Amino acid sequence: MVELNEKVKGTPSRAKRVLLQALMGLAVALVGFVAVLMAATTLSGFFGINSLIVLSGSMEPTIHVGDIAMTRNVDPTTVGVGDVVTYRSGKIFVTHRIIRVVDTPQGRQFEVKGDNNPTPDSTLVAEERVVAKFIFDVPKMGYLVNFAHSTNGLTLFVIIPAVILGLMWYRERQGKKARARLQESPDPSSNGEAR
Repeated sequence: MVELNEKVKGTPSRAKRVLLQALMGLAVALVGFVAVLMAATTLSGFFGINSLIVLSGSMEPTIHVGDIAMTRNVDPTTVGVGDVVTYRSGKIFVTHRIIRVVDTPQGRQFEVKGDNNPTPDSTLVAEERVVAKFIFDVPKMGYLVNFAHSTNGLTLFVIIPAVILGLMWYRERQGKKARARLQESPDPSSNGEAR
């Protein structure tokens, strides 16, 4: 009797099926990894943990451009000199180190400075503008997240893998159907004679 895979045109051999399954697993893992990163930056704020993509080198070598800075919401009365904090500056967030605490008639304020900047920030930061404290950074993942949020990134990390997964699933399904039909039909070399 001829092996089943030789009888059904287009049915992948066992080695090809294993390779296709490995590729499918890799595609699912890639999509999952990028989805987690995108969710972490898009839905930040859960459990008081936030993620910010670092856009400038002001905090190097502590935090680099392209890193994801992970921060935790903080009561601003608990921070002090040496802490790296995130504060609101208009519509953006800035993450710098507190170098001095100043008590003013307007309340407690902080002098902050980027580790890589030659001078402190030009204005003091009011205590109520401090929203978070730096916990750790995820090196260079901000580049990937920014790219994943773009049209090209969406295409590369979501649409193309989804199409590939769909085609692989369809091909595997068709192969299973063909093998099932072949197992149900009599051996053509027997000319319909019973053995």
